[in-house]
Amino acid sequence: MPYILIYDVGTSSLKLMLYDKNGEVIFVNSYPYEYATPKVGWAEINPQKWEQALWKGLDEIAAKFALSELVAIAGTGQMHTVILLDEQQEVLEPCILWLDRRADQETVELQEMFSLPPYVLNSTYSLPKLFWLNKNMPEVVAKTKKILWAKDYIRFLLNGVISTDATEGLGAGLLNWETSSWEKTRLMKIGWNEDVLPQILPADAGVGKLKNEIAEKYSINKQVKILTSSGDILALLGGAPHKKGRLVYSLGTSSMFFTLVEKIMVSKCGGLYTLALAGLHLFGGVSSTTGAALTWCKEKLWGEISWDEMLSAAWKVEAGKEGLIFIPYLAGERSPYWSDQIAGGFYGLTLEHDKRHLTRAVLEGVAFSVKHMLDLYKDNGVDINEIALAGGGVKTKGWGQLIADVCGVNVVIFTGQETVGNAVFAISKSSIGKEKFNDILAGMFNLGVTLIPNDDRGKELLAAYQNFRKFSQFAIEIT
Repeated sequence: MPYILIYDVGTSSLKLMLYDKNGEVIFVNSYPYEYATPKVGWAEINPQKWEQALWKGLDEIAAKFALSELVAIAGTGQMHTVILLDEQQEVLEPCILWLDRRADQETVELQEMFSLPPYVLNSTYSLPKLFWLNKNMPEVVAKTKKILWAKDYIRFLLNGVISTDATEGLGAGLLNWETSSWEKTRLMKIGWNEDVLPQILPADAGVGKLKNEIAEKYSINKQVKILTSSGDILALLGGAPHKKGRLVYSLGTSSMFFTLVEKIMVSKCGGLYTLALAGLHLFGGVSSTTGAALTWCKEKLWGEISWDEMLSAAWKVEAGKEGLIFIPYLAGERSPYWSDQIAGGFYGLTLEHDKRHLTRAVLEGVAFSVKHMLDLYKDNGVDINEIALAGGGVKTKGWGQLIADVCGVNVVIFTGQETVGNAVFAISKSSIGKEKFNDILAGMFNLGVTLIPNDDRGKELLAAYQNFRKFSQFAIEIT
């Protein structure tokens, strides 16, 4: 029986997941949409596309399941993307996506203005984007009465309540990390009114009631609990149980990776930082375009051909084909280099290379970027002896094994694609009943599938990795 409905607002699709009481996924589907790139480095979307995907998904679910027994609705999704609402609570354009890099100069100005460490602010974050809007579109700022983030906007469509949680403030560059409250001064300094900020509520708090017209249309229980929930940073908890020496790597459009440490650590090199989440100290960072690099490859080089056909062709190419290297910094980078200006590229191209070789290089380039992170951990005195791979990237045939071969450590796949969904489920069930979040989440992990590195293949790729590091360093030096 349907128990909890979860939505996940992704960069290119909205996913809906229906869980039963035991935490089993009884329905999952994604509803795609496109975003616009009006200029180089820009990325925008009309939130109406999210709304259309939501109603389409609910139509499908309601046709298959009786939702009168549904007890909770919760959500997650991309962070940093800001939605602007006017006095009539209508959306104002533009809605600037997280991967948009137009606010690079504003980021520099803000870091100087507030003396912030790099990991507190990045051009993908909301605050620089809001600064850019005030400089370039003050008429839009004047009309804005409230701001929300992606998962909060979907919840707003369901219950009309304007609120958020602390993770969105963190991803906005607007949160005080110590108090989990708004740093209103930052907003006021860039010409915005502090009143646009929504109320911050706990992730497990119930907020508002489902709109009557929605409940009636889809025959949903009118007493269903709608939770504040959290941004997709929850993938750090849903990928695998954290333990010393294990790197939990969520491979998605972008990738988050963190490992358990005993205390707050300050990185000796760029791109790594400590994050406190669910009572844990997690040390790691984010790579901006990992899965996005492969999607770019598919869309720009292969067109209508299927993913399976593309990957089959790529895997037939010899490993490290004659030194062809791909650097996956297609939208700036956060880890290993905190830079808006750094760019990606192919190195070692010859006349014999075609799209098969380029695709193989993209797959290897992302694997090399994972190994680069392991090198950074070693430089910081943190030993990684296992990678727990999660997120949508685990569905890419052969990628997990390649990462194991390149990194020379076991790769364990626990929950597959429903990484963040499982964490949201645990929050929801804990809010409904008396069980603790960590206990519920721990019970959702299976034994996992272990991929053992092929040492011979790893040796074949060693020279290519060394070239990757050289070209990676070159990319940041010429920035």
